[in-house]
Amino acid sequence: MQSTSRVDDCLAELAVGRLFIFLKKTLNFEYFQDDFIQINLLTEKELKGYVLIVHEYFRTEKFLKLMIKKRRCKEFVAFMLELPHHHHTFEHRHITEEIRKFMRYETHKASKSSKEQIPPFPVSDELLRKHFHLLNNVLEPRDIADEMFQAGQISVNDHDDITDDLKKYNRMENLLDVLKRKQLNAPFLCLLESLNYTSLLESLSTDRQPVQYLSEYAVCIQRSFTTLQTQLQEAILTTMRHVLTGSDVSDIDRCSDRFRKISKLMKILISKGHDTCEKLFGAIERIEGRKDLIEDMITKSAYLVRRGKSCFNIKA
Repeated sequence: MQSTSRVDDCLAELAVGRLFIFLKKTLNFEYFQDDFIQINLLTEKELKGYVLIVHEYFRTEKFLKLMIKKRRCKEFVAFMLELPHHHHTFEHRHITEEIRKFMRYETHKASKSSKEQIPPFPVSDELLRKHFHLLNNVLEPRDIADEMFQAGQISVNDHDDITDDLKKYNRMENLLDVLKRKQLNAPFLCLLESLNYTSLLESLSTDRQPVQYLSEYAVCIQRSFTTLQTQLQEAILTTMRHVLTGSDVSDIDRCSDRFRKISKLMKILISKGHDTCEKLFGAIERIEGRKDLIEDMITKSAYLVRRGKSCFNIKA
């Protein structure tokens, strides 16, 4: 392994922080777990008491945050820069290349004061609280926390406070608490602008709730919600996994039984919109072989339309 003396402490910590989202998506923690323990990057106590307490989707990010907390980024970066030959897969070479590229850039770039971010409009804690349910419907707090952590705006402990909670509602509560405590409302708005949350920003700037229209597929699912709860088998969770994020899967897995897992899946799919709901129809008909269920859903939805029944907003 490369001598750690050739890796600068501050630069290594900056690399892990600024490449956080890339590393959490690319680094396979389970693959390297034994190596990390063998070279004393990770203890058994830390593994069991910090890294493994979360869903498998989030263990890599817990490991990365541990490196920052325990000031072991220098050793981690040195290991990744000199991977043993048997670890030379495409993904791992990609990680090494990105770290080298980042460190070269940071070493040679001119020292410039960072530009202060200017939000598109003034925002208060009260405004964000007033639109809590809109924020919770549109955003995944874990994704926002990742971006703000990578930008150096929140700490490891702040990130843990937001992301470790199993319920999305609580994660959003914790995010707003961190934004208020650290006076980060302006950077939060700038982040939403950079991520192109145009409709959300418009609602916040005008202080109005948006008019939400469900697609025909979403309406059908909503109007047959209780039927689907009982008719769909747990295998549908595996079938639809490709349209779900790590947070979605984690939220579903925490549900105690099939009934609640199916309910959570449908609420998530409705919140994602037309294309995702259409994929559920395809899965039910082609993969599950339940064309009869699709026909029942369409018939019921058409009947309720004739009766003038409206749909309600189901929160995931």
